Amino acid sequence: MVAIAVTLTVAVLAMAIFVGALFLHRKPPPDYWLRLTATGKPLKWDRDAFPLIVLLDPGLPAIYQEAYRQASQRINWCVGATLFGEGILAPKGTTQALENLLDGNVYISLAAAAPNPEPDHGMTSSTIDRETGEIKKALIQLPPGRHAVALSMIMHDLFHVLGFRDDSSSLTIMHPKISRRPQKTLITTEDQRRLRKTFDTSFSKV
Repeated sequence: MVAIAVTLTVAVLAMAIFVGALFLHRKPPPDYWLRLTATGKPLKWDRDAFPLIVLLDPGLPAIYQEAYRQASQRINWCVGATLFGEGILAPKGTTQALENLLDGNVYISLAAAAPNPEPDHGMTSSTIDRETGEIKKALIQLPPGRHAVALSMIMHDLFHVLGFRDDSSSLTIMHPKISRRPQKTLITTEDQRRLRKTFDTSFSKV
């Protein structure tokens, strides 16, 4: 009986080690940095939607407007294609409701107040086709008064607009906490790799 018990124990341990090894060596799914629909479809824009038309709320501070231009230019340069347009100042009285935006449009405005507990975190909302995962339009709402971190904050939310999810790695702009993101390069080598893999060279060149 003792011998049988020892044999079973060894067999169970061997199986556990085998399963653990499979798990550790399992490759992540392609485009694992993208958000998914409930059916597992990655969120992406149709390539015909590019360059996206970006509307800047007339109440958006000038430093936020400039941060958008710098962030969008860096993303466009990394991909070698124009994903984001230059940014158009919306006329006064323009609505910022997501449901009122045209397809292919992105609207950037100030939030009514900074969200807690992450005052340096914007909020990105998108309309998507739940069957295909196609992103139709997006709204970015930024907390007021975060001028010192405007570039990092807006860069992060532009990645969300493109369908990227938050990432716990401090090697990417997509870490949810701004203090844990790269501060000097902003777009890291890993961010560039993901951008270039998601958006191939078939787009119109910059």
